[in-house]
Formats: sequence, C-alpha cells, structure tokens
Amino acid sequence: MRIAFDVTSCAKNKGVGIAGYGRALIAACHRIAPQYEYVLGVRPNRLTKKRFVADIIPGTTARVILDWLPSLTLGSLDIFHGIGVRLPPTGSFSKICTIHDLNVFGDPDLSTAEWV
Repeated sequence: MRIAFDVTSCAKNKGVGIAGYGRALIAACHRIAPQYEYVLGVRPNRLTKKRFVADIIPGTTARVILDWLPSLTLGSLDIFHGIGVRLPPTGSFSKICTIHDLNVFGDPDLSTAEWV
C-alpha cells in the first residue's frame, strides 16, 4: 500500500499545533505499519521549507503536490491524507482529511470565501 500525506502544515520550524499532530500521526503510522510505503508531499507555497519535514520519516524526501496532477508528482497512490484539510480534486485514490476545527461554520466572516 502506498500512502501520501500532505505535510504542508508540518513544514515549519516548530512542530506544535497542526504540525505536531501531523508529525505524530505519520510517525505512528510508520511505526505501526512499516511495510507500507509513505510519501510526503508539500504544496508549492511551502516548498522552500521542506527541510523541516525531512525528519518525519528518516530517508524520505518531501515532493511537491500539484492538485490537478497529484499522480505526476506523487506517483501512484492508494490513499491521500490531507493533514491540513486540503485534498486534490483529481485522482483515483482514496482521500482522507483531518478537520481541526469548525470555526468556519460558527464565524464564516473570519475566513476567506475560498476556505468557507
């Protein structure tokens, strides 16, 4: 099984909040099911910070995620997990996202129209 994680939210100097959650989730998956292949992806806006995710799974290099061509940049996948709630609109793989809060529903004026 080949599983991709969008680690864009983890590509920060400090691993707290969503970044800490993502790091712990991926490390636990790798520890519990080392037989699977894990792919780490970073969106273009954080590509220059991909060095901050190099330690999540030693020996793994983060690749760029292109929403419209995920298979081109990430290869063939079975599952894609969007840690920061974004999922590629295309792809024949299963898609999972983590929703960290529901503020957008209670206070939609605090978010952009795209996010809502």
